Amino acid sequence: MLVFLLVAALPFFPFIAEAGAAGTGNDGDGSEANPFLIPLTNERVEVDGRLDEPLWDGAFVVVLDYEVSPGENTAPPVKTEAYLVHSRGYLYVGFKAYDPEPSAIRAYLSDRDETYGQDSVSILLDTFNDELRAFEFECNPLGIQRDAMRNDASRGRHPGWGDESWDVIWDSAGVLTDWGYSVEMAIPFNSLSFPRTSGSQTWGFIVSRDYPRNVGHSIRNVPDDRSLNCSICQAAKIEGFEGISPGRNLEFNPTVTSFRYDEREDFPDGELLEEDSKTELGLTTSWGITPNFSLDVAINPDFSQVEADAYQLGINRQFALRFEERRPFFLEGRDFFSTSMEAVYTRSIIDPSWGVKLTGKEGANALGLYVTRDEVTHLIFPGSQESDSETLEMESTASVFRYRRDLLG
Repeated sequence: MLVFLLVAALPFFPFIAEAGAAGTGNDGDGSEANPFLIPLTNERVEVDGRLDEPLWDGAFVVVLDYEVSPGENTAPPVKTEAYLVHSRGYLYVGFKAYDPEPSAIRAYLSDRDETYGQDSVSILLDTFNDELRAFEFECNPLGIQRDAMRNDASRGRHPGWGDESWDVIWDSAGVLTDWGYSVEMAIPFNSLSFPRTSGSQTWGFIVSRDYPRNVGHSIRNVPDDRSLNCSICQAAKIEGFEGISPGRNLEFNPTVTSFRYDEREDFPDGELLEEDSKTELGLTTSWGITPNFSLDVAINPDFSQVEADAYQLGINRQFALRFEERRPFFLEGRDFFSTSMEAVYTRSIIDPSWGVKLTGKEGANALGLYVTRDEVTHLIFPGSQESDSETLEMESTASVFRYRRDLLG
């Protein structure tokens, strides 16, 4: 009988050995009651994508064991390992993505956030462990970044969905190898918000890999329970991060903008004469008051450095045109104002002379508040044939306040 049991258990030995290697020095199981421990290091990572620093030897390692699409929590076609370690100022994340055919890897030099259809690896961080919102960081094998704010309540449950207008400063690099590719990420804590505590913290996390070949394979470290209408709530748990701080986290963005208007005295051969000129000063500041609250102030801000809007046709559309928000002042803490139906559209504020915004979360309570003074009043009129708009040369004040309390969890 004993021999029979040993023989029956043999097929499971490789899995047990691999899982043990992934959890070396870590007794957690990723549950809420027993989260994985993320080691602390005093070393720094040279972000070159190679994972050759000594600190990676002591990192927490997790193997991505589940293909969640198109497979139904089946064994993945390729092996992927994720490495996590943190310092006082950074969360370091490394990936080793093995590939039996490295020449088939899809990776391009592309714009930020344009990683769809490529090989990629990512980590999702639920820093408040409320299973409602999370930060997502993704890289292709060349280190091209994609970052997004996730909100299951308003953005759906698909792992790739998120608000990609959220952009923060972090470092990444990737390297193609003869066995696949590797990626390094250095995510500064001053790019995140998290609970205000000096003790240990528990975060939710999901590490993923997109493996596009004849079909697109989605691979994760946790299974996908399709009976749940969320993905953040299925995250595994990690703990540690004692004493981490976003630092002073004070940003200043001063601007100087000059305008000059010339007109010909006689058209078309007349001399150009200066009719009007003006120079304006502006300042946009952001202050992380605490790890979980941020204050933003803008005085005569200049948004000329923001990318231009893509042109849209307004003919035969029975609703107003919608343009993505790209201005830093309005993007900070944007998820605090998001709802399943878009109730706040900040692009209707065209030329603010000043603005103040406060966003943050304390325990189960989250709040967002902003007040802006616009130099003009912009009105949008959706019609049966096309959208129309009108701008009135009169000032207006826009104020939005939202309070949210998590009742469950």
